[in-house]
Amino acid sequence: MTSAHPVLFEQVQTLYKQSTSTFLGTLLAGTVAAVVLQPSGHANPLAGQLLWGWLGAVVLLTASRFVMVRRFFRRVQAAPSQQLDIHSTRRAARAFATGSFMSGCLWGILGLMAFDPQAYVPTLFLGFLLGGMVSGALGSLSVYYPAFMAYSIPSVLPFALRCMTEGQREFAGFGLLTLVFMLVCLGYGRGLNRSLRNSIELRFENAQLVRDLAAARDRAELASADKTALLAAATHDLRQPAYAAGLFASGLKVTLAKAFAGSSQPVAMQAQRMAGQLETSVMAFNGLLEGLLDLAQLDAGATPLAASALPVGALLESVAGTLAATAAQRNVRLRVHARPELWVNAPPDALQRIVLNLTSNAIKFTSGSAVLLFARLRAGQVHIGVVDTGPGISEADQQRLFDAFVRLPQDREQAGLGLGLAIVKRLAVQMNADVALKSAAGRGSLFSIALPLHAGRAPRIGLPQTANDASAGGFTGWQALVLDDDPLALAATTQVVGELGLPVQSFGSADAALAWLGQTGSGASQRPHLLVTDLHLGDPEGRDGLTVLAAFRAQLPGLRALVITGETAPAQLQRIAHSGVPVVRKPCQPRALQTALREVLAVTRAA
Repeated sequence: MTSAHPVLFEQVQTLYKQSTSTFLGTLLAGTVAAVVLQPSGHANPLAGQLLWGWLGAVVLLTASRFVMVRRFFRRVQAAPSQQLDIHSTRRAARAFATGSFMSGCLWGILGLMAFDPQAYVPTLFLGFLLGGMVSGALGSLSVYYPAFMAYSIPSVLPFALRCMTEGQREFAGFGLLTLVFMLVCLGYGRGLNRSLRNSIELRFENAQLVRDLAAARDRAELASADKTALLAAATHDLRQPAYAAGLFASGLKVTLAKAFAGSSQPVAMQAQRMAGQLETSVMAFNGLLEGLLDLAQLDAGATPLAASALPVGALLESVAGTLAATAAQRNVRLRVHARPELWVNAPPDALQRIVLNLTSNAIKFTSGSAVLLFARLRAGQVHIGVVDTGPGISEADQQRLFDAFVRLPQDREQAGLGLGLAIVKRLAVQMNADVALKSAAGRGSLFSIALPLHAGRAPRIGLPQTANDASAGGFTGWQALVLDDDPLALAATTQVVGELGLPVQSFGSADAALAWLGQTGSGASQRPHLLVTDLHLGDPEGRDGLTVLAAFRAQLPGLRALVITGETAPAQLQRIAHSGVPVVRKPCQPRALQTALREVLAVTRAA
């Protein structure tokens, strides 16, 4: 509810602002009245002098009111908030109403002084003049009703009563009509005043609402910024131990398998079984953590999506290669059908994540022998889809399938929180695309997404790196450097890199790595071929993995690199993308990390 003071001040300020035109109209009407109502000839010289004296009084009163208006605005300008306090506002309102009353009295005096029952035309002119003055005052004075009443009643009432008491029927009727006109004007002015007051109150309420909304928006933006910053920090800190645990679990399984190779002792078999269960549990935990963090990032708007030209066939083949081992374990054959000339405009990472999630779900739930990844052109759009022959999804379940943490009855035997399709939905929304689902119970499912066709061929850029299951030989004779400020992550990464047959030099800080570079320089005997680095190094001088890489490449131009990070901040992700350095996200499976390392080293070997 708006306070009465601001509304009253707005009324009074409007009253004073409109006073200039009112005063000028009063002076003009008074001059015309004094001239028109002058007695003809020398019939009544005293009446003529009284009219000029009346006009002088009107001029003096109007001039004094001009001065009052100027003082009012000077006080307003001098006020700290450009608004008078409640007491000053009320005094200004009373002062203006008093001036209006005095002006009305002068016009009422004219109605008595110039009334002449023997001169019908001047009397009629006087009646219409007074009525016109009251009508004109409706627009300027009704914003503050007491001022309108103070002006209208003394202006018209004396003339109306004089007409009604004259004793002639014509004058009595004219006086009665004048009185009725005054009452109608008062009633109309009352209604107009209410409308104007309501309009002022509504304007103040709207202004307050805008301020409240702006304040709420600022609080929401601040909370969102805090949430994004907290999410970025928590994401990195959570991914670090999860990443190290995954690598150690996998390494433990491999180590036990080698140590007890061919052994049939119960303890050896139990140790290997427990190592396998540990690896499975850690990988499941990493998958759940990855899904939760990705969902939080998408909800916080912390995932930048930049579209580029993308070959659909190559992307589908990449996804099929990534999930080939998983499909083989379930006896599912992955098929890809896409014409090589189909290109789309889409964010590469987001589109690959969508297809990966859809294909992974299809492999989990299909009851047939194959899952099809396809792309076809229809009406200027490329429809990318995944078809399975699983149990299908009922129409009722389809309505909630893309909500977070929703798992259907047939999902209960599978690990997970029901986040895969929720992530797909949010990524599609950010890409301004829709995910379509066609399914029926017992008849399998078809998930698809439609994207705009890219006109013309384009170079193959922007495809995210994927972890396929192709094996590769060792890289004996090649030297690697590993840089990470987290001791567990450093040890785990060093172990995985060493399993490729590479001599590994590890560093726990940017200072240590740069000091080593300064001592060895670009000597051929110790020349490294690969730098594997975390992005954040906890360096007091603000140096990170990309900074250290630039220093190394200044002396070793052919050095290859791989960045391992759990970073989520959009600016940092864009910085990594612009650097062109391959990236592996934490947490990741050892097989994915080794595949990425092989790809980087294979490029180096080819060079």
